[in-house]
Amino acid sequence: MTTAWSDEGTQEGIVVDLIEVEILADRRSPDDVGRLSRELNHACTGAVTPHQIAALLEAEGLNDRIVKQRYDRESVFVLARELYERVPLRRDTEPVPPAPVVSEVGRVPTAALVMRGPMYLVPLIFFMSASNLFDGAAMLTAGLLALFLGWSWNQAAGALTYRMVGRGDVPGARAMALAGLLIGVPLITAVVTLATWALFGDVLAPALFAAGQSIYLLGAAALLVFGFDRYLYLAVAPGLFLVATHVLLDGAPNWLATVGVVSVPLLVLPLVVMATQGRRWRSLATVRQVDLRTAAALGTLGLLWASLIGLAALSVATVDDVVATVSIAASGMVLTMGVAEWQIVRYREQVAQILVHTGDVDRFANLARREFMSTNLKMFGIVVAVTMVVVGSSYGLGWIDASGVALAGGFIFLALAFISGLTLVTAGRVAIPIAWSAFVGLEVAAGLVVFSIEPPMSAVAYAAACFVLFVGLFACAVYRVGQPVAHR
Repeated sequence: MTTAWSDEGTQEGIVVDLIEVEILADRRSPDDVGRLSRELNHACTGAVTPHQIAALLEAEGLNDRIVKQRYDRESVFVLARELYERVPLRRDTEPVPPAPVVSEVGRVPTAALVMRGPMYLVPLIFFMSASNLFDGAAMLTAGLLALFLGWSWNQAAGALTYRMVGRGDVPGARAMALAGLLIGVPLITAVVTLATWALFGDVLAPALFAAGQSIYLLGAAALLVFGFDRYLYLAVAPGLFLVATHVLLDGAPNWLATVGVVSVPLLVLPLVVMATQGRRWRSLATVRQVDLRTAAALGTLGLLWASLIGLAALSVATVDDVVATVSIAASGMVLTMGVAEWQIVRYREQVAQILVHTGDVDRFANLARREFMSTNLKMFGIVVAVTMVVVGSSYGLGWIDASGVALAGGFIFLALAFISGLTLVTAGRVAIPIAWSAFVGLEVAAGLVVFSIEPPMSAVAYAAACFVLFVGLFACAVYRVGQPVAHR
């Protein structure tokens, strides 16, 4: 089109140009969201997450009511997600600066993340102590069942809580964390109590133990989300001191360990209430904003991963003191979970920097995969070193036998499999680790039950299955991390 310019200036030409662009836009796409994507083209092409677009929409005065009326979408975030998926990422190639090693949620310092490893070992210590205080298969069943359900519930409730934090709705996240504790603990306790009553006729001791373990698992997870690490350490310290005193001193009364085991949930519960105090109840408004399907998928994944650890006990079921053997074998993995969390955070932040500053898709794929492999290699060296120290010294002292050593090797690969699985989850592919974990778990269970493999070969078979799980998840993660859409 030829623009007619007026003698008085360019005002007329500008108006004609704007009209022409608007007409062409109408012919190209009459969709309101399509128009909005072009109006926000610069912001949409540069957004690394939907939250950036959502923040821009809210800054422009768009709230959920306006978005529903004007664009027929449920909320600002739903509209931002659609814009984010419609518009491809475009960046200019620039040097990649080093990424800061800081947590995305709550900006938790690096040292605090690393120190979370020993905190994850606390349930194992108290499980060993409680199993000695309350003898019998009922307590072992109650402990394992509470562990499985607690891990599953944490994965699901944690997904909802982190989603609230990611959207900047910290009050909603606090309400979600408190609701997860208040609903999860009675539910898990009821299921464990009914199971132990049906199987063994025992009710009181398993119920109390399941309640205490659930309070700690769910409460500690809520506190760590909001950075209450120091308070959690203080709450756990008295119980650990009493349990350690009971273990180290010959002839020490059992009430020391009993008080230690009971004191932890009694001190953790008020901390959770303190972390969520002053917040009005927002459960219904919060649930409407979350993806319950994602939470259910993550809960299923948590249950599968807890079951994989439970299968370790089945592989050495005929060994004396199964709980101690499995706990010592898993200690290397558990002690390095804080380091694993730190490595994952560092990897995600580094890849986010690569994504922002890399315009070439092939170059991004190479850099992202190289970073992922480097993360796994570092984690492999760390978990092997810690496992060799703990398991090696335990084997030398006669606390475990060859079965425990073989089991520890399986836990090394299980730790690496968890890293690859979490990477796939953050890339939006939770179905892959669910399918792989279910397949490997069924294969291990069938092999141990049908073929009746005896230790230490059963532990070797378990370690081989964990290696297969790691290889499968690692291969899928390497493929996925090379795709920019996985990190946008």
